[in-house]
Amino acid sequence: MYHNKVYDKESVVNVLSSLPKLKELCLDGNPCATKVEFNFELIVTLSKLKLLNDDAIQELDRDVAA
Repeated sequence: MYHNKVYDKESVVNVLSSLPKLKELCLDGNPCATKVEFNFELIVTLSKLKLLNDDAIQELDRDVAA
């Protein structure tokens, strides 16, 4: 989903939450992905996610997000 001019964070979370097995996601370049809090929300919502915006998700990231 890289560089697609996606603005609506709530819609992104709603759609992606229907993909519980998603392991890799890149939202860089989208207006919805400019705040770190949004990344934390995705980490909590997508428990199988291993890579977000080309960065590996560490256990500390999951702890902070929770």
